[in-house]
Amino acid sequence: MALEALPGRTRDLVPGILILAFIAIALPVIGSVPTWVTLTVAALAMGMMLFIMASGLTLVFGLMDV
Repeated sequence: MALEALPGRTRDLVPGILILAFIAIALPVIGSVPTWVTLTVAALAMGMMLFIMASGLTLVFGLMDV
């Protein structure tokens, strides 16, 4: 019985290239990089807090069978 070669796993480079292109285009628009980093971290923290609160409310109301 002959063993057939398994197809190689292909890497999709398009998402990485799009992210790098977006960064290259947006870099001149950003006035102050430290301010941008601070606002980005604050926005991620706010999103995480909203997710935790929404998950908690979903759990509570799910257990209450509302």
